[in-house]
This record gives sequence, C-alpha cells and structure tokens, in this order.
Amino acid sequence: MALARGQSLAQMALVWVLRNESVTTALCGASRPEQVEDSVKVLGHLDFSSEELAQIDHIASWHDRPVLTLSLIHISEPTRR
Repeated sequence: MALARGQSLAQMALVWVLRNESVTTALCGASRPEQVEDSVKVLGHLDFSSEELAQIDHIASWHDRPVLTLSLIHISEPTRR
C-alpha cells in the first residue's frame, strides 16, 4: 500500500502517527540527511483514503489472532579429527 501511495513504509507509518489528533509531535530518528528529507516529504501527503484506512484496520486486526512461532534449531554433528 505504501508503494501505491508513492511512499516508503516508514513514511506511511509517520503519516499514520501524525493523523492521530492526540499526537502533537512525532520524533523521527535519522543518521543521514537523506532520512530527514524523506521524513519531511510526508507533509505533502498526510491523508488516507477510506479504502486505505479500511485496509490498515484489516491488517491491524491480525494482531488479535494467535501467532504460531516456529523455532528451528540446527544441531551440528561433532567434527571428527
């Protein structure tokens, strides 16, 4: 969805945070000037369509479902000398 909006996932997440009326400030970490520039670009596209919001709500509802965690452990055989 972010790509369809012309944004990175980080940019879309920032828009999601900024659209909340309870949020007055969003702190963005950046280690390079390009990252600051990317964050500022979201100011030109701060809204979501109703379809996008419905899709986000659908994806966000997945967190209520049980998650199957699969752990794989590889035990190597001792090397022979």
